[in-house]
Amino acid sequence: MKWCGGYGVRPLRPLITGLAVIGLFAVFYWAIGPEHFHTTIQPEAFAPLYFSIITFTTIGYGDVAPLGWVRYVAGSEGLLGLTLMAVFTVTLARKLIR
Repeated sequence: MKWCGGYGVRPLRPLITGLAVIGLFAVFYWAIGPEHFHTTIQPEAFAPLYFSIITFTTIGYGDVAPLGWVRYVAGSEGLLGLTLMAVFTVTLARKLIR
């Protein structure tokens, strides 16, 4: 957490960490394959990245839905997204106040 928040004054660090989390989860979703998802979007090649972004930001449109145990993985990504967006907001506010 020390690196991610930069002691509360480096907003670029949680932003980079968030992008890395999105990328890692997208690779994971791509690796497990489309049989663990119900999707209505085309092309399906970008579905893992799209799903990772939507889940990280906790928007959840519903056009891509995880099935089975992948729901728990998506839930953990959502919690990471909430936490990292809060850290980013706090560090940005502290940077602007200084």
